[in-house]
Amino acid sequence: MFSYIPSSLKHALKHIAHVFPDGVKGKSFIERGCCSLEERYVGNAKIFKDYEKMDFLKNYNKSLSYTLVTKPLYDAATKYDDITKMQYVDINTWLKNELYSWAESTIKNSMADEYINKENTLKMLEVHRTGHIDYSRKLWTIITFILWHKVFVEENKLQAKAI
Repeated sequence: MFSYIPSSLKHALKHIAHVFPDGVKGKSFIERGCCSLEERYVGNAKIFKDYEKMDFLKNYNKSLSYTLVTKPLYDAATKYDDITKMQYVDINTWLKNELYSWAESTIKNSMADEYINKENTLKMLEVHRTGHIDYSRKLWTIITFILWHKVFVEENKLQAKAI
């Protein structure tokens, strides 16, 4: 939608939107629409703005931009359309490297065996890690369930035994 708007008008719209208080309907839509794909699309979600990260993260270093991670991916995907570029960023960032170990450990240590087939889930995680298929949303759903099960089922069972 915003690709047809001249860059000077996009710049003005972005500046106007920046003045609006957070929470105003449409502010985020305008801000994202006035940025290039490389500036606005970080992966599955860009949740916190930089100034918010400073409020929540004790050791936030604003000189370490997410673009340090995504720029090489966008550079490698220049021949693709925007949707394919976003998929390329997703499949090459989500549950890779440092998060892969955490996800693998979370799945292996889960006690939700009556609901989750760990062997097949770990295979799915490995296929995702290698970049053959983007299973990010499916894995997110499974891991969220496993964490929910741990907090609300497993820990309740431990508390009941302690009583």
